[in-house]
Amino acid sequence: MEISRLYLRGYTQAQIADEIGVDPSTVSRDIAVLIERWKVSANNNVSQHRQFELDLLDELEKEYKNGWERSKTEARQQKASKRKRGADGSDEQATMTTETQVGDPRFLDGIRSVIADRRRLLGLDAPTKIAQTDSTGEHSYAPLTDEERLTKLAALIESAATKKSR
Repeated sequence: MEISRLYLRGYTQAQIADEIGVDPSTVSRDIAVLIERWKVSANNNVSQHRQFELDLLDELEKEYKNGWERSKTEARQQKASKRKRGADGSDEQATMTTETQVGDPRFLDGIRSVIADRRRLLGLDAPTKIAQTDSTGEHSYAPLTDEERLTKLAALIESAATKKSR
């Protein structure tokens, strides 16, 4: 543990060996083992985090699917209307209407979004090709000609010489 603490503080292998009183080759072997353990640990952490995100996406997808099914059920609406009967008062008449719904498409959009996120997380989609652009990001990148390179290099040298002479 002492070697890892000193290594993480930026000590060189020779400084670590002097500090704890061991041969530098021992420090070198121990650091190699530590680095390998850290790599394995980092990979495990990434895998665990990826699995956690996949579990969240699974739960979200279930909720969207349940919402989609609920949005397709029959909807009942109760409407009340009044009907007057002469001088002795009024009667209320209630009507019940039932409509079959086709489903809310927002739930399908949610499912599609979850699937896209899962595909990205698992690396299933082909990489997106990105064209190189100039420094403004507005124009396609065009490599400099030899003459343009020489002109820019001469300008840089002249600028540096001017700054140095000040």
